[in-house]
Amino acid sequence: PGSSVATSLSEGESKRKHVGLLEIHRDQFRLKPIPLKTVRPFIMSSIILEDEPSLSPISADSNIIMEFLEAKVNELIKQAEKEYSPVQGKQAMTPLIRLKVDYSGYMACNPQRFGCRFIGKVANPNEILLFHRR
Repeated sequence: PGSSVATSLSEGESKRKHVGLLEIHRDQFRLKPIPLKTVRPFIMSSIILEDEPSLSPISADSNIIMEFLEAKVNELIKQAEKEYSPVQGKQAMTPLIRLKVDYSGYMACNPQRFGCRFIGKVANPNEILLFHRR
């Protein structure tokens, strides 16, 4: 829906982008979706730290949480590389990555400092993490 490019880092924008080809024959018509191939990859995911068995609110310091989130973001980058193969003859675009983190019971880290680890790997290093509480 909407624009053929991602205009915001929201869940609705993370779906694959298409244009439509309207085919009309006499009094019948059909809309044929055509996936866009030159759109910047955008992967969005959510995580609840409380539900992760490898993390404990008591023992998890900010470095352990940052390492855990870094691994999750690297998985999303790999997913973007798999799902959005570059058009022949063109270089792959760096993906937009957004990870919504429910950090209830945990300490939040600085999203800008976290994003420095991904400069050159993602298009939005300062906006990768979105922290929220239930």
